[in-house]
Amino acid sequence: MDSCSLLSFSFLIIVMTVLASKDKDELIKRDQNSLLSFRSSIVSDPHNSLSTWVSSSTSSSSVDVCNWFGVKCNNDSTRVIELDISGQDLRGEISPSIANLTALTVLDLSRNLFTGEIPREIGSLHKTLKQLSLSENLLQGNIPHELGSLNRLVYLDLGTNRLTGQIPVELFCNGSSSSLQYIDISNNSLTGEIPLKNHCHLRELRFLLLWSNKLVGDVPPSLSNSTNLKWIDLESNLLT
Repeated sequence: MDSCSLLSFSFLIIVMTVLASKDKDELIKRDQNSLLSFRSSIVSDPHNSLSTWVSSSTSSSSVDVCNWFGVKCNNDSTRVIELDISGQDLRGEISPSIANLTALTVLDLSRNLFTGEIPREIGSLHKTLKQLSLSENLLQGNIPHELGSLNRLVYLDLGTNRLTGQIPVELFCNGSSSSLQYIDISNNSLTGEIPLKNHCHLRELRFLLLWSNKLVGDVPPSLSNSTNLKWIDLESNLLT
């Protein structure tokens, strides 16, 4: 390779490296903006838990987004992969902007005072989300059937809210049938039957907690396919 070709090749490598670095910066910046948008829907933070959530463009004393309270990034700090702000007495609604965190594997907003409905946009995290915990809040309305798209979900906890309507069939009968291990939708006001059809096999299911709802009908025979089941609680319903 002559000196001219070598120079051109070296320049190309430098350009590609700069572009790759720029793309990574844009991804983490997008995640930061999504978190700030999520925070804007929180009207009360009594413990100042989110005081570190400050945009670097507005404050020279702000910390990196990967060091924000409750936030965990991947190894090269290019994406937010976990958000756990449980038990902080936060009050407000869950902003749909949370679904813009497209690398998220864990979302835990439990034990707060969130109101309103569960954003259906969370269902768009189907490629990454493994744990969804929204329990012990003040959430109301129906469970979005879009949550049935979360086909990598292992842990689902929507217990102790004010949810109404029927449990979406898609929640128990979709691609996540091979991965779901924990389901807790207890202590709500859900109606209808347990939507576990004969062709839906929750083979990895270990815990099924549906107590204190208004569920009717039979216990689904297809639960016999859940051979790893350790704990099932269906008390305080209208099952026959």
